[in-house]
Amino acid sequence: MEKTIQDYPAYTINENGEVISFKGLKPRKLKPQPASQSKKGYLQTRLFNKEYPNGKLHYIHRLVYTHFIGDIEARLQIDHIDGDTLNNKVSNLQMMTARDNKQKHNRETQEVLLRDKRDELIQDYETLGTFEKVAEKWGVSVPAVNRVIRNRVHTKLPTGKWGTITYDNNINDRWSL
Repeated sequence: MEKTIQDYPAYTINENGEVISFKGLKPRKLKPQPASQSKKGYLQTRLFNKEYPNGKLHYIHRLVYTHFIGDIEARLQIDHIDGDTLNNKVSNLQMMTARDNKQKHNRETQEVLLRDKRDELIQDYETLGTFEKVAEKWGVSVPAVNRVIRNRVHTKLPTGKWGTITYDNNINDRWSL
């Protein structure tokens, strides 16, 4: 399904994040560009209308969200569920607070990598004696080290509050809580 982009009648967008221009003799799919100001690799496209004769840049994921899901609430962000900023399919987008988005990103990048090194973290803890020293050695946060060694994960509980639960039920050693 394609929808005409609001305020840009010569363009449509589909549920996969493809933008089609009808400004020429025949329709053509625009090639999105990586946003130069974005360290996360978001894609953008330049759209033209009477108000913006030189064009205005728009993030593809935000266009998809607003045209297929709804308005983006003030102070909220659009998150790529699978963490792939190039996957702008409507099914891969969700709205969340900046705090939740940052925590999700940190869990995905920091703790998942740390969990692969759990045995080494435990050895370092036994050698160094504190979570603080292990965190300093690995260049990560103290809570991240604590959660990995203790086999816990920080998550939103059914009550709506944040808390920790067991990460891997198959791990049952003296370090797990």
